[in-house]
Amino acid sequence: MNIKMKDVAVSFKNGVTAVNHVNLEIPQGIFGLLGENGAGKTTLMRVLTTVLKPSSGTVLMDDLAYSEGNYEKIRRKIGYLPQELNLYPNLTVRECLEYLGGLSGVPRKECRERIDEYLEKTSLAEHQKKKMRQLSGGMKRRVGLVQALLNEPEFLIVDEPTTGLDPEERIRIRNLLGDFSKNRTVLFSTHVVEDLAAACSRLAVMKKGEFLYTGEMSELLQMAKGHIWVGTVRNEEEARMWEHNQEGGGGGEGETPLPYYFEAVYGKRPAGENHQRGKTGTRMCAAGDYAGGRLYVSYEPGGKKLKRGGDGGEVF
Repeated sequence: MNIKMKDVAVSFKNGVTAVNHVNLEIPQGIFGLLGENGAGKTTLMRVLTTVLKPSSGTVLMDDLAYSEGNYEKIRRKIGYLPQELNLYPNLTVRECLEYLGGLSGVPRKECRERIDEYLEKTSLAEHQKKKMRQLSGGMKRRVGLVQALLNEPEFLIVDEPTTGLDPEERIRIRNLLGDFSKNRTVLFSTHVVEDLAAACSRLAVMKKGEFLYTGEMSELLQMAKGHIWVGTVRNEEEARMWEHNQEGGGGGEGETPLPYYFEAVYGKRPAGENHQRGKTGTRMCAAGDYAGGRLYVSYEPGGKKLKRGGDGGEVF
């Protein structure tokens, strides 16, 4: 299945333009949609699920146009995991999924078989008799993903599917989506770069309702060369000095302003690990993350000052 958006715009009565005349083609397989909160990703997905009618432009599912006369046919081909999903708190996990499967028109026997399969794949089988209100946020997220898969959609749209999941479960969900995407189209929306890097080869980067980039992941990484730096600093004060330098505050002799964004991560990185979790202000981020050309710095006692092209700096 192939999805095409031509000159699509979405504007609201308050004057906000959430999607600004975009063009996009989503081919078969997993296609990533990357962007910060408020970039317009959810609005775009609401258009693709027929929940929201665009202010202008056209959307095609293969040769089927998004129009009120075709909405019923289109909805039968779509599975959707929204960013916020409030399921029935007094039903058990199985009862909830059987009910939602019935609403989607899935025959009862097939629905039960699919529920068994996906509960196992999402590590929810042992929790199927629990009430929905008893589940953690991550478990509810997985139940939401299962309901989106029950009708075996040709076009699956998932909005932040790994939110609230631990690293092991995130990998399991990415693998599940990868298997499901064979001969199907999956739109994977997130602001977590690691998920898209592991799951898809094509993506679009969205900001303020427009696409900054659409194409191959490998090409995006190639464009980032020379703009991504990893290094060490002696202490937090030195890291802040470099951050100030990046923002135009200047620096000492021999120091060169770093390109694009600069964010600092403190805490020693264990040997052999490519990523760690650390704090930059109040935001959590992963060391080695290349989103938006950010630079992440780890603090190690006795570390060398990071300079453009100098000791402690590495371009990759």
